[in-house]
Amino acid sequence: MTIETAGVGGNFTFDHVPDPDQVQRMVFEYRERFKWQQRERDWNNTLDILEVYQQIYQRGNSSQP
Repeated sequence: MTIETAGVGGNFTFDHVPDPDQVQRMVFEYRERFKWQQRERDWNNTLDILEVYQQIYQRGNSSQP
């Protein structure tokens, strides 16, 4: 079984893998979970930034006569 990567390290080759299809499914599932978690973190970071912006905006408007 060979796993191709886009990284500098190149490909990984594993000999004598009993069920390569299952390993492939597991790797793809892990990758999809990782991508989903990354998108969720990005979304939460965006929400945090918007919340801070809103607080700053409200403070600026409340100090005006």
